[in-house]
Amino acid sequence: GTVVDPTSAVTEGIVGKWQSIDDANFVREFKAGGTAVDTYEGDAALTTTDTWIVFTSLNVDKDFKGTPEKDAVYIKLKTRTDNLYFKLAKLTPENLELIYLDRGTTLRFIRK
Repeated sequence: GTVVDPTSAVTEGIVGKWQSIDDANFVREFKAGGTAVDTYEGDAALTTTDTWIVFTSLNVDKDFKGTPEKDAVYIKLKTRTDNLYFKLAKLTPENLELIYLDRGTTLRFIRK
């Protein structure tokens, strides 16, 4: 069978502004071209601009520690100080759920 790499579909589908369901002041924007902007309403100091990529077990990020699951899609957020890795739990036109791998917590967003 043909292996379909979902990287490009996720890369296109995730672009846009996503508002946290658990904290309405927090918005993460994935921009086309690989820039991500986190903003926190009411506190300009918390605005960060990072870079992001999507990868799978077929094209694993070189800095990724651990073994990627065969059918999982991952998002790497590269900050000034760190690489943050998320496993994609859900992506629809309206909803985004990311599992933060370091803590196992799920970040839930709705399209803004």
